[in-house]
Formats: sequence, C-alpha cells, structure tokens
Amino acid sequence: MAGDPVTSPVSPTSPGLQDDGVTHDCLRSLGELSGDARNLQKLLSFFHPEAVHESVLTSAISARVPQEFGFLFDDTKFLDAKNVLLKARLIGHVDYTTISVSHLAQHFIYDGMLAEETRQLITIATELLIQGFPNPWASDLGNQFASWKRCEIRSPHVMNLVTKVQSLEYGLGDSPIFADLVLRCCWYLYEREKYNQARSMIHVALQHFPNKNGLAYASALDLRGLISLETGYPLVALEDFTTALIMRQKLLNPNDALIASSLNNLGLAYTESNDLPQATNFHDQAIELRLRSNSDRIGNSWSNMSSTLLRLGRADEAEEMLFRSPLLKGFYEESFLDNANPRSSGDMIILSRIRLQQGRIDEALRLAARALLFRQRVLGNTPKTCDVMCLVADLLHKQEKIATARSLLHECINIAGRIPDGAGYLAKAQYKLAKLYDLDGDAQGAQAYFTAARSIRDALLLYPTPTGPMGHEDDSFDKLVPWMLW
Repeated sequence: MAGDPVTSPVSPTSPGLQDDGVTHDCLRSLGELSGDARNLQKLLSFFHPEAVHESVLTSAISARVPQEFGFLFDDTKFLDAKNVLLKARLIGHVDYTTISVSHLAQHFIYDGMLAEETRQLITIATELLIQGFPNPWASDLGNQFASWKRCEIRSPHVMNLVTKVQSLEYGLGDSPIFADLVLRCCWYLYEREKYNQARSMIHVALQHFPNKNGLAYASALDLRGLISLETGYPLVALEDFTTALIMRQKLLNPNDALIASSLNNLGLAYTESNDLPQATNFHDQAIELRLRSNSDRIGNSWSNMSSTLLRLGRADEAEEMLFRSPLLKGFYEESFLDNANPRSSGDMIILSRIRLQQGRIDEALRLAARALLFRQRVLGNTPKTCDVMCLVADLLHKQEKIATARSLLHECINIAGRIPDGAGYLAKAQYKLAKLYDLDGDAQGAQAYFTAARSIRDALLLYPTPTGPMGHEDDSFDKLVPWMLW
C-alpha cells in the first residue's frame, strides 16, 4: 500500500547478512548475471523490494531510457531477463503481475555502484515512475481519483527513491524530472489524506527544482498550501497561495485556468480563517474568470462560494449557489453513492449543513449519512471521514438519538486516535461525547472525556484555554479542525 513505511536496504549487521551460506549464494548469483538480467537487477535495487508491479517497469514506453534498458519494453526480452533472476532466487513472485526483490541482492548491488551509475539509475527509475502520475502543474486538473490505483502501486517506489537520493553523499543536485516525480506523487498522497508523507515529500520537491520561478515550483507551493489548509493552518496556507498566484500571474495569460485555481484557493483559505469579505472577493474573481473561459471547473467555484455564504449565515443563497454546479443538475440522492468522485461527498456535506441551518434536520441527517457511507467506502479511515462522523453525531443528537450518536463518536475516536493528523478530530469527538455523557447524567464518564479532550486541545493550540462550563466550549474545539473538508 502507498502508506506502508519504506524499507531501507539491509545493513551488513542485519540478520539477513549473518548467514554466510546465504550471503555466498547471493554473491555467486549476482556475479553470474550479465546483459539484460544484470541491468534489470541493478534497476530493481532502486525500487521498494516488497512489491514491484511489472507494469511499472514495462508500460512506460514513452520513458527516455538508455538503449541497454530497451528490453523493458520488449515482452520476450523482459520475460527472459526476469526468468533468469527468478531462477537465481534474486527475485520472487508476489502474484502473477508483481515481483519482490531480495533485500540482500539490493544491498550488494547498490553498495557496489559508483556515484555516476547510481545517478543514472535514479534517473531511469524516475523516468519509469513518472509515467503513471498525472501532471498537476500544467493545467487545473481537479481531483485525480481515476488515477489513484496507478499512483498507489508507484508511490512506495517514489518514497524509496527519495530515501536513496537523500542518502547520496553529494546529493542529486538540481533535477527537474526527479522534483517533478516527487511533486506528482505528493499530489496523490495529499488526495489520499496522507498529509504527513506529503508534507515531508513536498520539501524534497522544492529543493530539487532548479527553476524557483516556474510553474512546477508554483504548483508545489500551491500543494503545500493545500496541505496546510486541510491540517488546520489557513494563515500559513495563505502565504503559499499568494506566492503561487503572483508567480502564475507573471508566467500565464490573465484568463489561464491555473490563475483561477489560485484565486479559488485563496477564497478557501480566507473562508477557513473567517475573513469572509476577502473570501467572497477571491471567489468572485475565480468565478468570473472561469465563466469567461468556459471552464469545466466552474462547479468547483460554485461549491466553494456556497460554503462561504453558508459561513456567513446565508443558507438560502448558499443553496442557490450550490445548485448552479453542473455536477448537481438533476441531482437525486439515490444516485449519489454511485458517483466515484470524492469531491461529490463535499457537495453533499455542504447541502446537509445548509439544511441544518435552515432547520430541516431530517433532510440534513439523511444527506450527511449518505456522505458518511460514501467516505467510508471510498476514502476509508481518514480525517475527512472523521469530519462527517462528527456532523452526523451532531444531527443524531439534535434528533435525541443519543445512543446512536455516542456509538458513532466512539467509532470516530477509535479512528482519529490511530491516524496521523487525527488529533483535532480525536479531541472534538471526545468533547462531543463528554456532552452526551453529561446529558445522560454520567458525570464521571463526562468528566473523563472532557479532561482528555481539553488536554489534546491545549497541546494543539500550544496554550491552555480557560475552562468554561461543560458544553460551552464548542468554539475552541471547532478551531482544532478545518471548517470544511472537501
């Protein structure tokens, strides 16, 4: 899986290298390799050893690789080279289309390479891997959920390659294609809510772009801003969004889709920071530009402006704005779960919150419950799933379905406590649960969850918050998480 920790090459002191017989057999097998088999084994030393899908190596026919690696795109020659390694037990089959690589062989091959050959093979691996990721900086693509499966089988190898590059004594230097690969992988990690991994990888991408004023660099800043925004730092996000917009305005024509995307992101950040006049201003600019250019991303702007109007307390206007989106034309709830686009769940949640503000609780709950089912199925246990869990629990509370609300909050606590960037939702769910226990007259249970919630909140805010009566500190817990997670 994309989130699995990267396995480093085994060290000479690891148990795998203490068996002299195994070591001797491996060295002998490596010494007997030649031609395509030898080149394949060298290349595999730069991939995550646990699972290399063969399509990663063989389907990137547009990759620019040296002639001696052309066998990768010849089915017969690739099969011959693979069979040599299988027979020598230097690789194995995970399944029909996936191979694993001997850690020991990786170690010996990598350890014996000269710096020049290492850099060449890093470049070849980069060329092969980059073919499976969408290009996020050349145009405004929106959510790329359709490419997630391709990205998932490649992202562990990108992270492994980053580890290799960072271990180079003299580094890799400026490398636009390596930086581009890392950036593309970061967009995938961000979309899958693997914020910690995306956050650390984006710094690697920024370091390796030789052109600090280009569109790719602006995209990296934009992504860093989105990560900050979705992890609760809108003011930090504003800095990156503003810089990215300025860079794009210098490089692109005024009607370019990427400029509209920057304006839209600024609108989101100002909404999160509760500067709603500024949010409205930037959303208006994005909408005007997208309408003028007949952009297929206009629905994104309608939805985001709807969220700003909702935060202004103008639910009816927010509803009218939301339903301008082409994605919601002919909308009916029964078809919602069939839509594979994760963005659709955000629209469903906004509509649920509109219904809540309008006092239509039953409709709000039905919509939020459908969004929760969708996110559980498509996203799994992530912050966005925790976010809608808290909403559904609030609506159940309003309907006096206390036992069901408590059960859902316990589930949210279990999820939030196990995921990175889940602390805000952990505290928020504990606080909500404390209020429900208090409502049931369980003072001991209420106090336990209230104390735990306050402890996490104060640690996240970096300062203690004055204690108010239980049930009257909603605002301080709401600040721990984004106002809206799309």
